[in-house]
Amino acid sequence: MDPILKQILFALLTIFIVLNYGLLVQGIVRKIGARVGRRYGIPFYQPYIDIIKNYAKRTRIQHGVMYYIAPVFRLTGGIGLLLFIPVIFGNPMFQNF
Repeated sequence: MDPILKQILFALLTIFIVLNYGLLVQGIVRKIGARVGRRYGIPFYQPYIDIIKNYAKRTRIQHGVMYYIAPVFRLTGGIGLLLFIPVIFGNPMFQNF
């Protein structure tokens, strides 16, 4: 396999792992917080449902171009920093760590 293609696949796998880990931890923390408050709480997969629901919503309010570009800037910075962290063990890109 081409080394560049392999690095791209490792990068996509890293983003997938970190995204799912973060969403699951967020769901579990919200569930534990509800249990501490003596409530039943949400299902642990509720953050996935929230993401789908929020992407499906549309509004009639026009915010301007920067409203839609700002999340792209934030995601670019976050994903760019994430790709420098060795998440996948055995990745040849991070063999010097």
